[in-house]
Amino acid sequence: MRVRLGIIGAGLISQVEHVPNVLALPDRFELVAIADPSFQHRDFIEQRYGLATYTSYRDMLDGVALDAVIIASPEHTHYEIACAALKRGHHVLCEKPLCYLESEIEDLIACRDATGLIFQVAHMKRWDPTVEMFFELISGKASQLRFIGVEVNDPNYWPFIEQHATRLETSTGVASGASAEDHKGAMVDRALGSHLDSFERRSVTGPFFASMVHDINLIHGICDAMGVMSCEAMAGAFFAEGWGGSCLLSLNGEQALGQVAHVTVPHLADYLERISVFLDDCRYELRFPSPYLNSQPTELIRISSSGNRQEVTSFRSGFREAFVRELEGFHEAIMSGRIDRNSLEDAKRDVRLLLAASRLAIASRSNADVKSGAQG
Repeated sequence: MRVRLGIIGAGLISQVEHVPNVLALPDRFELVAIADPSFQHRDFIEQRYGLATYTSYRDMLDGVALDAVIIASPEHTHYEIACAALKRGHHVLCEKPLCYLESEIEDLIACRDATGLIFQVAHMKRWDPTVEMFFELISGKASQLRFIGVEVNDPNYWPFIEQHATRLETSTGVASGASAEDHKGAMVDRALGSHLDSFERRSVTGPFFASMVHDINLIHGICDAMGVMSCEAMAGAFFAEGWGGSCLLSLNGEQALGQVAHVTVPHLADYLERISVFLDDCRYELRFPSPYLNSQPTELIRISSSGNRQEVTSFRSGFREAFVRELEGFHEAIMSGRIDRNSLEDAKRDVRLLLAASRLAIASRSNADVKSGAQG
């Protein structure tokens, strides 16, 4: 059965991934229409693909018959749009971060359960065939875990999209005149229960929720595969003028430690996302390419030894594109009525951990200010 699909948000991720990938699966999806407040985005979609477009997502939801939607709009709009889609009877695939507020995710869970619809969060790395292989290799090995380390440096998208046809603009399309950053900042203040300064807002909405959310979701997946029972925030930090973030995690109490660090390096045309998992007798390392470089397989190696003899084993599980497999999984979930990964409950767990780490980072800054004042 073909699913009649609409896409809400026609920015970079839709232009590079969602639209061409949906069109490449004509046996599964019929792409009916796309909504975006930006004239440039709509004009690009109309000219390149000949698709119907709408300025308002509400007009699209009310104007065409749909089975499902992909929500790829700015994150501060996700909750409102997802509620509207579910109430109209549409299955949802929503980009991350899903929301800043746990209460909003709880509302979405209640609405999903009341309607019996599918709601999948778009963590495409969980559909990466190399990640799936890695989860099989570490399955049930919780007792051997010692450390998980995540290191990400990212210049943003600019070095990796010139091979793609795109047309972007910076206008938010928010009718009130308030910027997207103002809206996100207000939501973060509500989520954390305090008024953040501009540095803290930039750190929470950028490195933590826009970037580290990917790796927190992967760490939770690693813990689930291994059988690790707890993953809790121990510390958090903001740095690099709000373009860097880090958090420290306890895994199974004091058994193992997790550390995540992300920094935007704006003038280095290089992308590094490396996850290292240390067990009693070996180390696994995942190295991801920029998500905009299609058909670039994730690297997976295992380093082990026998005495002084070291062995490095490389693993590969094909060249299937994670974004495409994510769409195939969404279609299968709609057909079967069952989702097997990236649920709303998973997103709530990710958000709870990110909020806890954010609070710890803010408290650390406050403590440092108090100490500085006392010394002065």
